[in-house]
Amino acid sequence: MGYFNVTVTPTIPASTQQAATFTAGDVLFDWASFEIPKGGARLIGATMMIRPKGNGGPSPNEKGSYLVFATNDTQPAGTPNGAPTNRPSNDLIGLVEFDDATSFALTLRSTSIASSGRAASDNAPHPSIVFAREDGSEGQGSSVGYDKFYVRGVANGAFDFISINTIQTTEAASATIHCDGSGMDLREHFLPGDILHTATTVGAADADSLIGTVLSVDSATNITLTDTAAVTHVDGTIIMNINPIRIVLHFEN
Repeated sequence: MGYFNVTVTPTIPASTQQAATFTAGDVLFDWASFEIPKGGARLIGATMMIRPKGNGGPSPNEKGSYLVFATNDTQPAGTPNGAPTNRPSNDLIGLVEFDDATSFALTLRSTSIASSGRAASDNAPHPSIVFAREDGSEGQGSSVGYDKFYVRGVANGAFDFISINTIQTTEAASATIHCDGSGMDLREHFLPGDILHTATTVGAADADSLIGTVLSVDSATNITLTDTAAVTHVDGTIIMNINPIRIVLHFEN
């Protein structure tokens, strides 16, 4: 018997995060793939780490949600921050629940952390879902010896990623981004490795344009990218991390 973890970082488009607060029943994120070693494994738990609202403070996203698992992503999940697409499917495996009242035992404003299952209820324990393929020819992973599965998120609470974090000055693209603060501290919102996109259309850059990857968060108002920004720095451009949720799946085999 052994144990292993798999990390999934689903994408939520910047414009989708900025458009409005999510409501219960909305698609939180579209199908995201992950791989596990062939031979099957049992999911015994899941952890979610969620970035906060893009404001000063900041406001944590300690909201309920569901993770839905499937053997493929051929049936559309729907548009994030909107209603799910209703289609029947025989590819679903199971789901995991995160409850806003019991999954979050500790408030960490910059990264809310939740454990699956309702710790206060004997009727909703941690998950026990077997991931195994009936036909080994399907779901081949990116390398021999691995199978691919999929997960989507469904909101069961008012997730709010809306940001007031904007670029301060219009200037030529560079690897350094100067932000105006607006009561925010960049160190409360961003980490090295975060992929930044524009959240709205400003100047020549359309919404959801790639800005770059964070190398370091240098101060409350300055970020350094791994390379020159992909778009010109335009005053008022809202910058957004497109992976505000990180999921760690805990398996036993």
